[in-house]
Amino acid sequence: MRRHSRCVTTATRAAARGEKRFYKFEELPSKNTLGLPRVPIPELKGTIEKYLSSVKAVCTEEEYKSQLNATQEFLNTEGPSLQNKIVQRDHEASKHGGYPAFHFQPYWDDMYLGMRCPCPVNSNPYYIFKKHDDDKSQASVTARVIWSATSWWADLKKGNTAVEQTKAGPLCMGTFPYIIATSRIPGAVADTIHHCPDSDYIVVFFKGKPYKVVVSNVSVESLTESLESIIAHGTPQDASREIAVLTSDDRTDWADSRSVIMKDPNTKHTVDIIDNALFIVSLDSNDKELPMVEQCRSHLVGLPDTIADRWWDKLMITSTPQCNVGLVMEHAPADGAYWNTWLAKSWEIYMEKTSPVSQTNPTAIPQPLSVGEVPEKLVAIAREKNRTVSESLDMAFREITTVGSSQIKAAKMPPDAYFQVCLQVAYYLKHGEIAATYESASMRNFWRGRTDTIRSCTPEVVELAKCVKEGGKKDLRQLLVNATTMHRNITGYTLQGEGIDRHLLSLNQARDDPASPHPLFTSSAFKKSSTWTLSTSNVTSPFLATFGFGPVSATGYGVGYQLFPETVPLAITSYEKGGSAELSGVLEGVLYDLLRA
Repeated sequence: MRRHSRCVTTATRAAARGEKRFYKFEELPSKNTLGLPRVPIPELKGTIEKYLSSVKAVCTEEEYKSQLNATQEFLNTEGPSLQNKIVQRDHEASKHGGYPAFHFQPYWDDMYLGMRCPCPVNSNPYYIFKKHDDDKSQASVTARVIWSATSWWADLKKGNTAVEQTKAGPLCMGTFPYIIATSRIPGAVADTIHHCPDSDYIVVFFKGKPYKVVVSNVSVESLTESLESIIAHGTPQDASREIAVLTSDDRTDWADSRSVIMKDPNTKHTVDIIDNALFIVSLDSNDKELPMVEQCRSHLVGLPDTIADRWWDKLMITSTPQCNVGLVMEHAPADGAYWNTWLAKSWEIYMEKTSPVSQTNPTAIPQPLSVGEVPEKLVAIAREKNRTVSESLDMAFREITTVGSSQIKAAKMPPDAYFQVCLQVAYYLKHGEIAATYESASMRNFWRGRTDTIRSCTPEVVELAKCVKEGGKKDLRQLLVNATTMHRNITGYTLQGEGIDRHLLSLNQARDDPASPHPLFTSSAFKKSSTWTLSTSNVTSPFLATFGFGPVSATGYGVGYQLFPETVPLAITSYEKGGSAELSGVLEGVLYDLLRA
């Protein structure tokens, strides 16, 4: 593995002492103020060895033998030259700074922005916050959330945000400027990212109509009055002019529709304002409390009466008359580790329940934004396509109360590893086969690091799952220890930048003709081991009720989970009718039973 030394700068020392103003906001994305190491490029042989271990878990013996030959041929021919190529490219990039900040960044950006499927379900994750007894009205709770989020943003821009410290050192702040004031602009072939960090306003959608609301130096009370005015006096948009619905379409069709509606000067003015806003606020108007699973659906793909208020190309805060508040994130510029920090800090501000007494701009008067004529059926077609997607999506929410992290720890098991192992056993019990599994690993300990994959499916998990299903008499406890230990090992090296999937991506793309990949990357074993049947993420946070995302394969599941001391909330998605609830039920039983092995 190519080692990267950590440069100890004056800013690094200041950050370690908890000092603020050690950075300039405008330099955060381009200047490595903290002296963080770049994302490492692992040794080629080590990556191949780890890859073969993951292949062995999900493939047949014949497929595995074929991969042994393919990887050996790769190591003996073009593998070393491709390794040298990406190492040299990264070395050159490190000398001048800027883009790319890590070896797979161009391919990563191309993947997100070149994606042609709709952002809802396929890209944008959602969070739903816990409710509090003092949340009096939709307007007041939403105003406090807006004020808290923008207060953190103002501190970040002023240089007043302290760096997060871990045992391994500080975490990167370079992506923070892109989680707010950023829009994804659809293109015919690929999208682009538009950033407007000097924006001082948000756009509120209510009953399909957009409103501009200035939020800079505005009190919570003024924001509340502004939202109350919109809710009290807002009237429904004509169905044909509900242009937010168009953002739910596949990216190329949305790009075509956008080029059409932008010909109208009023609509163009409105869309430009939306693109430059800090974020979107969606004020839902459902007249009764929705079950949690329907709240999840409303955030992931939209409901018939909420889709007109969802602008999927930007960060969105949502709220209901019952004071349920959620968040939908546009995934291209950032990942969960950044959102989680922003939300945790914003939550602290929210819970303080105060705002500055002195305001330089004390009023937040909503400005209605107009939409011109939209060609007949343009919105209706997009709405119908969204309905089809929503109806094809199976969703389940379950809050497991029979097991929590406290019981798992009492059994001397690492909670996340235990959950991951149990999930794969549950899948095996339900489907009779093992599943390639993705668990997200944050790379924020490196400069501009994004994520890598914890490949949770291992031969140790396979042995345990088969033993459970067959009712074998082997020592289940020892098999469980073996499986969780291996998971912890994989997690450890992945978090240190020695994961395999981003490295394999760079190796594959470094060929002179990436469109003609080496046979290693086209084999059935490679496809099977990297088609994520189980796409998983753990965001255990005290302010979240649940969170979720869509499945990433046609026969797979998206599994968002939290490991609280006494409960395990799950939000599961799939395209198998009833499959999500069934898997969650099997999983609850496995989580309970294996603790008693």
